[in-house]
Amino acid sequence: VRHTSITTTSCVSTKVCGKERINQYQIMQKVGSGSFADVFVCFDVTNNKIYAMKVMNKTKLRRKTISMASNAFDSVKTEMVIMKKLDHPFICKLYEIIDDPNQHKLYLIIEYSKQGSLERKVDKIYKADRRKAKKSSTALDA
Repeated sequence: VRHTSITTTSCVSTKVCGKERINQYQIMQKVGSGSFADVFVCFDVTNNKIYAMKVMNKTKLRRKTISMASNAFDSVKTEMVIMKKLDHPFICKLYEIIDDPNQHKLYLIIEYSKQGSLERKVDKIYKADRRKAKKSSTALDA
């Protein structure tokens, strides 16, 4: 059971030294993107900790249909409910949800993993295994 509470707050967006700040989180650099979001490394100026910030456009999510009964925003809401409940050493923790109704953006403040996404690691292992298999089959053909 998670011991820290996850807060949902309103968004205050400012520019500090040319860099965007969302509430107390100074956005540092983009580290990835996916179907639904862009991910940035951010720095919490109140506690000097590094986090990942997942930024999503709620309007685009609502327009993206996943099935006859749901859209991408429904999937994100489900993801948030699940992430709020999870507390496991191998899963990045969700610390805060920031809702920006004026810009139609949603920000998830998540534990930062220097190793990157699990998907990237699996892809890397899969590609290495395919190369090994190809080399082995080439050696057998010779």
